[in-house]
Amino acid sequence: EPVRQQGREEEEQVHAREEAVRRTEEEKDIEARKGNIIMYRVPEDKKLKTEERRKADRAFVEEMCQEVFGVSVSADEDIIKMFRLGALPEDDRVRPLLVSFKDTGKKEAVMSNLRKLKSNEGKFSEIGVSHDLTPRQRKAVQVLLEEARKEQQTANGEDKENYKFIVVGGNSKPRVVRIKKQRKQTEDSQESLDEH
Repeated sequence: EPVRQQGREEEEQVHAREEAVRRTEEEKDIEARKGNIIMYRVPEDKKLKTEERRKADRAFVEEMCQEVFGVSVSADEDIIKMFRLGALPEDDRVRPLLVSFKDTGKKEAVMSNLRKLKSNEGKFSEIGVSHDLTPRQRKAVQVLLEEARKEQQTANGEDKENYKFIVVGGNSKPRVVRIKKQRKQTEDSQESLDEH
């Protein structure tokens, strides 16, 4: 019996050490991604050569940051690395673009002004931007998004009509919050209800 107890304690200690190493690796990974964003639906001309596509991506990012967010970005000075994620697809899919800022302040200036991207009606209107999350963070956000969907479905009365539940917190500590819908969203949903 004492031998079995000692064996269990040693096994628990090994598991605790392994978990501590995993947490440390996760923290390092989060720190390494701190200055990164991922941009979705950035046009990619597959007919161009690799270097020409890179130049087009740099020009697109510089122009979007300046025009939409009011953030002056030089691909040569402010960006550590920029590359497409995944292999060049044969079909019409567009690969996400990872952008790593030298200064996290520029990244935060972009992320804190995402509402400007939503209201943009030009060539940037279809672009999506997100934090570069670790696999564990993405899974946590997925769980929270599902929680937010359930809260929206089970909400009743004023909450359902005037509020929506979203996940906020980016790459720090994501959480579900209830926010008041914008007037236009409320009117649009009312119009669609009136039509039915």
